[in-house]
Amino acid sequence: MRLSSLVSVLLLCLSLCASAQDADMEHRKFKIGPINYFGYDGLDLEKVRAALPLHTNDEVTFATFPEDQLKRVIQEATDRPATDIAVVCCDSNQRLLIFIGLTGSTSHPLSSSPTPTSNTHLDAQGLQLYNRDMAALMEAMTHGVAAEDDSEGYAVSAYPEMKAVNLAMRNYALNREKELTTVLATAQDPKQRIAAAMLLGYAQRSPTQAQALSRALSDSNETVRNNATRALEVLASAPNEPLNIDAQPLIQMLYSGKWTDRNKSSLLLMRLTESSNPSLLRTLHQQAMKPLIEGASWIGDPGHSDPFLILLGRVAGIPKPTLDGMVKSKDVQGIVAAARAATL
Repeated sequence: MRLSSLVSVLLLCLSLCASAQDADMEHRKFKIGPINYFGYDGLDLEKVRAALPLHTNDEVTFATFPEDQLKRVIQEATDRPATDIAVVCCDSNQRLLIFIGLTGSTSHPLSSSPTPTSNTHLDAQGLQLYNRDMAALMEAMTHGVAAEDDSEGYAVSAYPEMKAVNLAMRNYALNREKELTTVLATAQDPKQRIAAAMLLGYAQRSPTQAQALSRALSDSNETVRNNATRALEVLASAPNEPLNIDAQPLIQMLYSGKWTDRNKSSLLLMRLTESSNPSLLRTLHQQAMKPLIEGASWIGDPGHSDPFLILLGRVAGIPKPTLDGMVKSKDVQGIVAAARAATL
């Protein structure tokens, strides 16, 4: 049984839940961990850092998190708006990780599909399962349990309460691929598409399942994209036939102003290059070096920076045992230098 980490949990999911426990979470005190940036090429990043009114080890709650103040300061420091302020739980010391998107030359708007207009929707059970999964996910994170089993092509948490929900989602989705695909493609309500993207990852593995999730990579809603990309990453981790996934939308997501796009696309690209894939590695070298280097430079939880380091190491052609050691020792400069010097 292969275990992998739930490498990111956006605490924005509080807005999707309404339980008393979630209300308590809003007022729970957290310390701030590392603050990282992306999309900053061509900007004076040190000026932003110096002006930021938030620092590592400051104490905040979600209710008092100074998002508006951060946006104002970033606007003043760069003359451009922040594209994202992502609050992610948590590092090994249970501190919040902050990822700030800036509007430099490595930040590009995504080309999104038109927002659907249909009133199609999941049944009550499907939406309830998704909401239960979000609540259980938050609980798992507060208990420091991030491990999961992806070996069957769908995610099963090591946290008992969440594992029970995951297995219920699998049972629900197994014979509902067509229904879930329809909702994902046509529902005007983003909450319906968000839930459908998650649940479709628990359906019976099929080419049409992968195609539907791949189309959702261009959804106008970032959480739909997040859930679809994560589902594809888990599907790609199972030892089955390779998935036929167009990597170009993922490369575009590496330049996104939203942290979730960069995080999840790096994970899926890492899966798609596990067996070399020279054509994709050459494309990454030609089109995506700068955002890969930005992500590789993040500090804090290695689950966020390691996929970028691994992609750069594969671009460079570094043998796996050597690359594993360099990633473990955080030899960012060595990996970046090798990737820049690569001739593909």
